Amino acid sequence: KMHPTNEYPKYPKERSINGVSIIKKPMLIDPEPIVINRETGFGYFAVMQDYVFKIMLQDHFTPQDVCVLATTSRAMNVMASRESLWKYYVKKYTKGNTEHFYTWKQTLMAWNKRKNGIFVSLDDFDAPNEEFAPHFFGYKRGLKNAYSRWFRQNLNPEFMRERCSNNIPRLHNISMEEFKDIERRKQPCLISGKMDSWGAVNNWNRDILLKKFGDVVFRAGSGWKMTLKNFFTYLERQNDPVPLYLFDQNYPKKTDMRDDYDILDYWKEDLFALIGERDRPPYRWVLIGSERCGVPFHIDPRATSAWNGLISGEKYWMLFPPEYQPPGVGDPHSDYYECSSFMKWYLQYIDKVESEYTPLECIQQPGDIMYLPPGWWHATFNLSDTYAVTQNFSTTQSFHDVAKEMLRDKDDFYYDFKKALKLHKRDDLLEILQKEKRRRS
Repeated sequence: KMHPTNEYPKYPKERSINGVSIIKKPMLIDPEPIVINRETGFGYFAVMQDYVFKIMLQDHFTPQDVCVLATTSRAMNVMASRESLWKYYVKKYTKGNTEHFYTWKQTLMAWNKRKNGIFVSLDDFDAPNEEFAPHFFGYKRGLKNAYSRWFRQNLNPEFMRERCSNNIPRLHNISMEEFKDIERRKQPCLISGKMDSWGAVNNWNRDILLKKFGDVVFRAGSGWKMTLKNFFTYLERQNDPVPLYLFDQNYPKKTDMRDDYDILDYWKEDLFALIGERDRPPYRWVLIGSERCGVPFHIDPRATSAWNGLISGEKYWMLFPPEYQPPGVGDPHSDYYECSSFMKWYLQYIDKVESEYTPLECIQQPGDIMYLPPGWWHATFNLSDTYAVTQNFSTTQSFHDVAKEMLRDKDDFYYDFKKALKLHKRDDLLEILQKEKRRRS
């Protein structure tokens, strides 16, 4: 129930564009709200910050302990009902591979009952009432956190379409010479007219993929592995502010999905292939996600370029050039699974972007292939359910950037790659590495 205050976060500045509201439906406020007093409700635990208390619950309390704790006060009930806490428990105890129900708490309860031989169906649970904003503690930060989660759950994807400037070049069926010029200029672009013959256009949909690969286990985020059947069930029932995203690199080993698309002539040169399939870093992924999911801002590793072919759905992209790190973004070399979601970033930081660095944006349509040169910051946000495939690669044209990254890290891959260059007599690339090494010294 809502705290009687007018201090709702005022983000972003735009509430609607061309009559399209930023949220799908209005927030309903209880006319007689109950203020939840954190200090008295938490008792001795009140000295802890919320996130510290939640970590303590995750690490030292069992789900049964948390259910008991929820009965002690309204404040404890709010903390013990946090979906992020129960999502953690589901991943910890089930490894993520279980049927999803309406909430993460219901999912764990159903898993536990089935483990003990009790029949459970969706009819045993009530769908949550999404019309009211969630509970929160009676203070400003608690209000902001609760409102932020509710806001992201109910964001209208159409709003992002209306605000998109679509200032990324869109090119149709370009020649190799035209692409080489784009690559030389390090210009991101959308390329269309090249996917019509792909088998994925007809084969990558829910019914066909479930029939062929329903029991195959895929990676769906950091630490999440679930069968495709369980993943699609999750997509149908979830209402997470940041939904799980199937992002699997091992699909060629367990499916025939690799046969459903072609590597275009533009990027058939892939220098990292010289080291061999077994020893090269991960470089290709199949992507399946619902509306509102995506990836936060990051730079692709090892100064690789990338292409991303969209089979179905619509995907929003935002890009910044290599020389400008977006505000609120951490180490460019960190795992982007640990970063804030794109929408969380957008709500907090879009108004803080320096004026001379207007972001590049576009709405990727089915049949579009996004080309990303090395070093560009990029983030995505699905406007609908999407199926896509992406691959990182390195070419002679961009090897100067690769050399800089290699000499910065100097890990095992650096030494293995140098051996591969010698084996394949790529003296031109070895010379670039040597020049960069002298420059750095």
